[in-house]
Amino acid sequence: MRALTAALLYLVLLLPASAAPTTLFGQAIAPGRKITISFPLSPEHQRLAAEGGNPVCTTGVLVMHVPAGFDPKKPQRVLMCVSTSDFDLTSPQHMPLYRDTALAEGWVVMATDGPVKAKKDSTQWRLAFIAGALDMLQRQWPASKAWPVAFAGYSGGAKRCAYLLPMLARSGVKFCGLFLTGINDDRLSESYDTYGRPSNITSVPIFMSGGRGDKIAPPEAHLAVKRSMERKGFNVKLELFDGGHEVHRPHVREALRWFAGKG
Repeated sequence: MRALTAALLYLVLLLPASAAPTTLFGQAIAPGRKITISFPLSPEHQRLAAEGGNPVCTTGVLVMHVPAGFDPKKPQRVLMCVSTSDFDLTSPQHMPLYRDTALAEGWVVMATDGPVKAKKDSTQWRLAFIAGALDMLQRQWPASKAWPVAFAGYSGGAKRCAYLLPMLARSGVKFCGLFLTGINDDRLSESYDTYGRPSNITSVPIFMSGGRGDKIAPPEAHLAVKRSMERKGFNVKLELFDGGHEVHRPHVREALRWFAGKG
């Protein structure tokens, strides 16, 4: 009996231990499912979100999808989706415009929102929850401090992305790209001048995608924005597609590959 027990114990020791499931604030993190996290907001970010008469929020909402083989201890790339203020849609609701393409390319896809509707959907409101979510990830998953982050925005969301980049430049976020589509105004240069011309963002690759039939942001508007950004020293690529004021998914794929150094 002792010999049998010893043999069984030996076999158990040889079996690989099953890995504990990855969780974040009690939510299981697994490929193929939508993950919604309620995370605590720091006093600093609470004050930022409340500017302009917005409600005071002690928490934020992070919606996330992870690619196959995701491991928070290993290098990852993050695509943060930022919505336009038009159509009364939130950033998580805009996420499907990029989600499937980004996941297929092996990126983590994220979007943030407040727990309640903003009285004024301001840049400060967006910044508070984006910065709060990235700070929270770095505390929970220390390896994420080194994860490259790209922003993606459409129409007003593109303007918002561009404006946020210089504001976040000193926060330690490792930016690897901006995907801007349907943009007709250069908010990046404006923010760059306003926030002290942070030198660590001029080399961030910027992919502009424009529809040849776009009536809101026509090709000549995209070209003017590109030239304005380039005058400030930014690295900008502009590609046009046959379409209107919309997100062209092949350009999302092309941009992500460029940001990852594959194109």
